[in-house]
Amino acid sequence: LPYPVTLIAGNHDPAVAALDALADGLVIHTSLDLVIDQVEVTLSHFPANFVDHRGRDFTAHMPPDDGRIVLHGHTHSNRRFSVSAKGTRQLHVGWDSWAGPVRSTELFALLK
Repeated sequence: LPYPVTLIAGNHDPAVAALDALADGLVIHTSLDLVIDQVEVTLSHFPANFVDHRGRDFTAHMPPDDGRIVLHGHTHSNRRFSVSAKGTRQLHVGWDSWAGPVRSTELFALLK
């Protein structure tokens, strides 16, 4: 690609570090705090306080529940918006919810 790519690795990505050698400009994180359209967000594979349908514990992979909006995937749900136990707003940005890439303007319209 003609621009840098950031990959937020998830629980099914144990060998993702091998991609470093294949893709120039690829940056890999387990979570990432950044500002999009002047809004502070955390990118994470998981939402905060997530327990899956099998009761598995992914605590070590979850972002902190600190009030920063969480943009996540993993849930395999079409539910786009949720609120964590501490009131953190969370947006599911995965294919399961949007059936394609989603623009930040669409995401932040959900928060208004």
